[in-house]
Amino acid sequence: MKTLAQATLDYVLFLLVTNEKHLDPRLAENTLLSLVEELQVAAPKEREALSKAAQHTLELLSKDSEEDDYTAQLVTDEERDILSKIAEGTFFASVANLDKEDSESES
Repeated sequence: MKTLAQATLDYVLFLLVTNEKHLDPRLAENTLLSLVEELQVAAPKEREALSKAAQHTLELLSKDSEEDDYTAQLVTDEERDILSKIAEGTFFASVANLDKEDSESES
């Protein structure tokens, strides 16, 4: 389950921070929302594994940034914020709420 959680985490970060030159924004948004829907019905252990993967990544980044300032510069504040929210378990609910707001404003 750790491997799946880490792959999911990498995928989420890729979708959120890749620029428009490398990825169609509409495709990224739709893919992320699909992933959010799947994770909202995931088993608690699956969500816990994803949370732990995010916590582990944050710990590695923290350790690396203490030893190497270059590594710290490779990770944006936005990425750290996303990782923190995933670790806390609040990220996917916030994305789902944004999607609801967007749907309501379009109607």
